[in-house]
Amino acid sequence: MSTQPRSTSKPLKPKIKSENFLDQIKRLEAHVQEMERNYVEQLRKRAAEKDILKGDVTEEMKDQAYHALMAPPPGALFLPHVKQVAERLSVAVRERLGTNLALVNTAEPQWNAVLTLLEQNGGFEGMGKGDIVGLLICMDVPQRAELSTKVLEMMESVGLEPNVWIYDLILASQAAVGNTTYVKTLFNTLVEKGLKPTVYSYGHLLKAYSKESDVAAAAAAFQQMQASGIEPNLIVYTTLIQTCINRNEFETAWQIFNLIKLKSTATAPDVATYSLMIHACAMNGESERAVDLFTDMTVRRGMVPNSETYQALIHACAVRKDYFAQAWKYASEMQSLGMKLDKRAFNVLIQACGRVGELTRARLLVRHLNDSGNPDLLPDKLTFQNLLRSYATYVVKATWKDITRKSKRGADQQKETIEADEAAFVAPKQELSRDRGNRILVSKIPFLPKSILQNPREVLDEAAMIVQWLREEKPEFVDTQLMNSYLDVCASQYCFQDLIWSYNHDFENPPNPFTQRQKQQQPKKETLTQEEMDEALLAEDDLPKFQRNIFTYRNALNAAVKFRNLPFARQVWKDRLDFTLTPAYRRETPFQREKADFEAERLMIWVLALGNKLDEAMERVQILAKDGGVEWKWEDLQTVYIKAVQLENAQVAASIGAITGRMPSDEDEDKLFRSRRRR
Repeated sequence: MSTQPRSTSKPLKPKIKSENFLDQIKRLEAHVQEMERNYVEQLRKRAAEKDILKGDVTEEMKDQAYHALMAPPPGALFLPHVKQVAERLSVAVRERLGTNLALVNTAEPQWNAVLTLLEQNGGFEGMGKGDIVGLLICMDVPQRAELSTKVLEMMESVGLEPNVWIYDLILASQAAVGNTTYVKTLFNTLVEKGLKPTVYSYGHLLKAYSKESDVAAAAAAFQQMQASGIEPNLIVYTTLIQTCINRNEFETAWQIFNLIKLKSTATAPDVATYSLMIHACAMNGESERAVDLFTDMTVRRGMVPNSETYQALIHACAVRKDYFAQAWKYASEMQSLGMKLDKRAFNVLIQACGRVGELTRARLLVRHLNDSGNPDLLPDKLTFQNLLRSYATYVVKATWKDITRKSKRGADQQKETIEADEAAFVAPKQELSRDRGNRILVSKIPFLPKSILQNPREVLDEAAMIVQWLREEKPEFVDTQLMNSYLDVCASQYCFQDLIWSYNHDFENPPNPFTQRQKQQQPKKETLTQEEMDEALLAEDDLPKFQRNIFTYRNALNAAVKFRNLPFARQVWKDRLDFTLTPAYRRETPFQREKADFEAERLMIWVLALGNKLDEAMERVQILAKDGGVEWKWEDLQTVYIKAVQLENAQVAASIGAITGRMPSDEDEDKLFRSRRRR
């Protein structure tokens, strides 16, 4: 059923004045004192409005209903608590349903069937607007949104015009389900019918603009609300803050937040607003600011944080390496208060493990999620993406030389320990049981039978087994991004041959329509050799390959630089040139393409220099400077300069100094001295 309102007029767009959103905030700040003076007078006027039309709902009931709708606590209702839904309906609606009243007293009433029965028994004929309000309030939000158009049509068929409160309830449901077009159109319908929008009407409109990240339209609507003499409430301000955050306009969000802290007690930030600002800190990497906000909220203002507050705070701490311990501290604190971490929080913690190389903790968390028995906690695509990142950043104590040495203790006597804080999310006193194959029986995920991985080979083997398991058991989790992470694991654990194999066998270049047409025009070979047929049969059994993207080539070129392998770099460079001719490359933003192209050129110059191809490297440097307008910095060409000094090529070294406009510092000279000693 369509959920679009019946109004056929074009949506009215708010008239946006020349001032931008920042100017609007400044103007708002200038009028704060005037608004404060009017506040008491407005309250007095509201108290004087005692006459309420028959069938309408009081302002107090509106406030209760709206707050319950926006953030319903356990057991909260729009109207005084009653045992049955039927008792919350008006007498007129109950009489119209008659013996079918039991339909609404089920655990999940089917309101479409209820409306159909009402239509068959006279619809809304003889009912008042208050009856419709009560009916809408009883509906759950998704069904109210779905049936909004039907309700309006039934009202129209009996000549009953919706009032503002009916519009507000419909706007609330449509905004909640994200139907922003409906919200904007219905708001304009409300205005066209000569009704005066309430603060709640504007709140729902602002929520629609927030979901669309339309800061300008939100500012204009806010300005119109003020011009209409409607005082913004905390929900309106919070919605404006959310709109700014959606557009990454964090400074503006902070201006609004600081304004409402000082404006009045009526608009002072609540727990939801604080949680939203802590979330903004997480998005902007401001861990310290997030912790300060949490302290201000809990210690100075005495507020009690909820689950959303802790989730945002854990995220804010997890984005910085130096706040890794605090992220785990708040996660433990959250659990001690009886709040459960959801999968989003666990994924954030696993992501934090990837930033600092805490593979042991990451493995424990993934096992915990997989063995939780809770479908809502089972590992997802993001979980494994973050887990692979942990393999890539994990630094083992043993080196490749240590692998070939005979351990003083037998393999069965090697110590496997896990610190108490690392096992914080594993059930108390749980031991890692093993079967006869010495395999940990905690999940189907193919972890090695070791609590702590002790050398690079073990790290790579386990990562490879998990990737293979995902490709066979959960192929929907595996994409180019995850496979790129596996390349990172190969490089970080010094397994260059594994990286080359994966690059050649797990990936392929995206298709180029032009070359595909050329191949189709070529005559097909009538007979195949036995070797070609064998290869074709083997290819059918292979797992599907993943199309390379700009990050695949970046990872591969970085590995070529790390292992100083020029032949592999030339292969990757050729593949990347072919990639630039494909639609996949063009789908990247111009900024992303330019950034990736420069990084690829720089990496190729480095690997050429490390391969003693200084002339070829300098040719690229000069062409890019002359024809590409690249302004080279010392950091870009330092590798070339050091190699030139090592090879005693004074001309190249002088050219680097001239191009970058600087000569090496004392620190650079120390690097040169150490590099000479290594030679």
